[in-house]
Amino acid sequence: MILRLGLKEFLSSCAIKFTMYIWSSIMKRKCFKYSKIIKERTSVHFKSSRIINQAICLKNEHFFPKKHVLHKNMNTFFGVFLGTNYENTLLIDDMLYKSLFNPPFNAIFLEMFYGSQANGDYLFGTIFPYLEALHFSRM
Repeated sequence: MILRLGLKEFLSSCAIKFTMYIWSSIMKRKCFKYSKIIKERTSVHFKSSRIINQAICLKNEHFFPKKHVLHKNMNTFFGVFLGTNYENTLLIDDMLYKSLFNPPFNAIFLEMFYGSQANGDYLFGTIFPYLEALHFSRM
């Protein structure tokens, strides 16, 4: 796991302003391993109840015959975390296809996970102000 420039500040600021969840398409045992690494490297602690693995992802075996693709269906997420809904939840991910079964405008996809945005200003200088503006506009 690579700690990109600005990630520590970004996660710390998000943890103060927002309720955050980690929803990964990896297996449960790896989720907790990665959350431990995040805590060690950034000092941001996620409650285990807010770490979700591939168990609630939608498995799609139609894209590739020998490998299933996992999607994140927000309705499933809302069923698990009462009080969350389309009006107060934003999915941030690096793969557009994961949000295929959700309505538009409930997700943003960061290029940084692909490595094209290597500078430290991308998350904290670009994405965080955008999230704050969305939050304060109540959109």
